[in-house]
Amino acid sequence: MNNNYPWLRGLRKDWNVTRGKFLFRHQKRIAGELHEQYKRLALTLDGVVERSKVDADGLQPADYSTYQIFEKGNLVFKLIDLENKKTSRVGLAPSDGIMSPAYIRLEKTSESILEEFAHYYYLSLYYQDVYRDIGQGVRSSLGAADLLDLPVPTPALHEQKKIVEFLDKKLEKIKRLKGTMKQKLERLSEYQFALIYEAVTKGLNPAADMKESGEALIGKVPKHWKLISLKLTAQFASGSGFPEALQGKTEGDFPFLKVSDLNIPDLTVERANNYVTRSEAAEHRFTIVPAGSIVMPKIGEAMRKNTRKMLARPSIIDNNMMAIIPRDTIDREFLFFWTMVLKTDFYINPGTVPSLNVFEYKNQKITLPPLDEQKKIASYLKEKLNYIKELTETIQKELTELDEYRASLVTDAVIGKIEIGEKMMKG
Repeated sequence: MNNNYPWLRGLRKDWNVTRGKFLFRHQKRIAGELHEQYKRLALTLDGVVERSKVDADGLQPADYSTYQIFEKGNLVFKLIDLENKKTSRVGLAPSDGIMSPAYIRLEKTSESILEEFAHYYYLSLYYQDVYRDIGQGVRSSLGAADLLDLPVPTPALHEQKKIVEFLDKKLEKIKRLKGTMKQKLERLSEYQFALIYEAVTKGLNPAADMKESGEALIGKVPKHWKLISLKLTAQFASGSGFPEALQGKTEGDFPFLKVSDLNIPDLTVERANNYVTRSEAAEHRFTIVPAGSIVMPKIGEAMRKNTRKMLARPSIIDNNMMAIIPRDTIDREFLFFWTMVLKTDFYINPGTVPSLNVFEYKNQKITLPPLDEQKKIASYLKEKLNYIKELTETIQKELTELDEYRASLVTDAVIGKIEIGEKMMKG
């Protein structure tokens, strides 16, 4: 059997293998009127967690009567949209609760398997992209029957228990270490914001004479600095609708930027996933945004990330974005850093779909130091932010390596490639 399933190659020869359907059963238990008696659970990348029934994150059902009842120890699977690599797939219910009707619930029917061991085994298949590979194609999904037809290692129960204890201990250490690293990333982000804020509102000379600006956001500023409305420093341009028929070209005269193209670590953006020709831009009357302009999301949840990028070349932006085109009276890099201080959370129109209150944003007052001072501040911040970027990339690389180590640890342990002795349990 193992030869037909690549992920089982290397399985310990003295271990048995049993198809999942002889160990578990799939049965939906719709909550109906009982939904009020159960807490809501959700499958996340951190496992199954409790989630509020009035949580504002994600799509919420009209009511929870269609949700399934899960019992403590049930295995949880989300095996739809398998091409999406960034979503959770496998979990273990830590308590009774209700979860999405789209999830697959497996309930143990055999005493030859521990739910915790099975969870780690099925998790290892997720790490190896087994579900995606099996379910690839038009459907991009797996059903309960497909899942239950997969083979499951069934070593002796005492060995299963030892593996579970080993992985519990190791993965808890990895989780704590990842938590520490993520805290460092958060502190770096907070430090970066504070650094930019201090530089564009107070300058680089700590001994400068100060005056009250009259603006709560800005506070005191150097006496020789002016204040000016953002709209007087730049022109504002809306994005263009992007016909689907034009999408998908990887070469052309102009990058056509979508919000997703801004998800890069660099301060400037010069590449996109889509391009159009000059003739297409003219035919569809697309607005060409000049190099040196600042682009940002103006609608949807992407705004909350406060993403700002400067265009390295003339580009077109889609209609979910806005461009700020600096005038000659202000250094474009200084203005760019100012827009990073103006978090869009401060200027959001309420509603089902958040959007930028462009009127309030344009009328926000900012500082206007002499031009040579603006350039010095911008140069100082670029140097500092390059250093922060290097630190951030180092931590992100370490996080990736930890994820890879976790995946290999689980994958090797559940097929018996790791000999777990007392020394390893203590380590």
